[in-house]
Amino acid sequence: MKNLIKIICLLTVGFFAGCSSDTYEAPDSISDVGWYTSAFRSTTMVVGRFKYMSFSDLSQGETSHKWTIEEGNFFLKGPIPLKETKYNKYITNPGTTETTDKTIHVLFANPGEQKVRLYNTFKDSVAYRYVVNTYSGGVTIPVKKTFSSKRVGNEWVIDTTFNVKVYDTIVPLMQIKQNGVVVSHENPTDVITIEAGDKLEFTDLTTQGEPTARSWKIGTATGSSVVSTITFNKLGDFKGTFTVNRSGNEIPGDSDTYQIPATFRVIQSTKPFVLTGTIAEQENETIRIPFNGEFEPFITDPKSHFTVKVNGIVFPIKSVSLASTGTSLDLVLVDKIYRPDVITVSYDGTSTLKSVDERVPGAFTDKTVKMHDVNLIGDEFGGFESGTATFTPTGTSDGSFSFTTEKAASGTTSLKLVLTPGKAKAEISAPINPGVVLKPGKTYIFRYKSYIVSGATGVEAPAQTGIAFNSYTNQFFSTVRAPRPTDVWETQQKDATFTDVSLSTLFIRILANTPRTTNVTVYIDDIYIVEKEVRP
Repeated sequence: MKNLIKIICLLTVGFFAGCSSDTYEAPDSISDVGWYTSAFRSTTMVVGRFKYMSFSDLSQGETSHKWTIEEGNFFLKGPIPLKETKYNKYITNPGTTETTDKTIHVLFANPGEQKVRLYNTFKDSVAYRYVVNTYSGGVTIPVKKTFSSKRVGNEWVIDTTFNVKVYDTIVPLMQIKQNGVVVSHENPTDVITIEAGDKLEFTDLTTQGEPTARSWKIGTATGSSVVSTITFNKLGDFKGTFTVNRSGNEIPGDSDTYQIPATFRVIQSTKPFVLTGTIAEQENETIRIPFNGEFEPFITDPKSHFTVKVNGIVFPIKSVSLASTGTSLDLVLVDKIYRPDVITVSYDGTSTLKSVDERVPGAFTDKTVKMHDVNLIGDEFGGFESGTATFTPTGTSDGSFSFTTEKAASGTTSLKLVLTPGKAKAEISAPINPGVVLKPGKTYIFRYKSYIVSGATGVEAPAQTGIAFNSYTNQFFSTVRAPRPTDVWETQQKDATFTDVSLSTLFIRILANTPRTTNVTVYIDDIYIVEKEVRP
């Protein structure tokens, strides 16, 4: 392509919006082809409905030239101000689908796939050389391409069609369910009555405009999932909005908000205001106490109305405060909590605590606290619920392994190891990601669960199952022979001290006896490591 065309290709869309379509004549001695679009070098052409794109034919020496658009779309006459959003007044010759202008601006009124065709003829063969950007691993890679003319009769023809995806305007559509039943929300006279603490299910049914996100807001209650279950706690009448939007790379943005006509009326609940779910220790040793409604904020600390026993002994309470959720209380003890502690909480029901709908919380006695626990290698990984793709057999393994839902001590999946006569061992390993950093001099609790299928033979020593870390510098084995129980999940646990400063690789195996007559199936699940805590 001539240098002149390369220079013209650097022109911006803003220039095309203001240039005249009939002032350019190419010299007769030059035949060349080129074009430019406001999509630049993008591999896809996308635009929002009722928006426009610019196309410019930069060819020289053509004997004929024509642009064609689909019926229902419109040609615009520039210049068009950059900040303009309404384009009807720029429409030229409504209903026209062809033009010989060199530069065109097309207003896309039709949604879906639309076509813009460029048809040029030349006396000589021409070719359009261009670059398309592709993306791989986050890196932009320019790819050179060539589009050559074809001979038709005595002329050379460039016939190309630009495919443009036109995103429709977003029109929000939603549904509300109460107790599984669809309720009307479309009329200003509609009133949806909800008891405090109860829920409504909001569903985004929007399809027009291909939305990527949505949000509901009713008073202070919010939701953002396609199906959002929203709890209402505060009393009163509320109006709501439903906003749907579209955004993303190379996607034209759009958004619309639907003002929900119905009124949401939250009334006092007829249910008692009581403890619900499990009282649980948090990572920071706070004891969180959940209720089935939202508390009214309080100033006076109600700690004198609570009693906490640790291993059967009453411990002093430092404070009781409202959790950020608004539906739970956070209780903090004066003394430190240790993982083996058995803790219970009681409440006498006589404080000034109340819910936002003015209900009084009910009393309870000696409710057990679920202690905070953390598996250093991760429950999902140690329980084979995730990360199973990273496990591979070791080089000397000749038995078989699989991850199965046949049996599981918890969750849905466990590891199945099988040895048949003649096989030495079934052994697999996987990297621990992230690795576990150990504290020098600390003792850890190591635990796993195994299930030996009955009928095993050849299980005399040294037949055994085993878990190891790193290069077998830390290993824990147990036999598979009697009196080990069969057809039940059995917990193997011990206090462990590790010689390494970190754990990076997990090994799991089952070994055969010396004559290799072992015939056994073993399931492994819930591998667990945690720092051991002991109350002084």
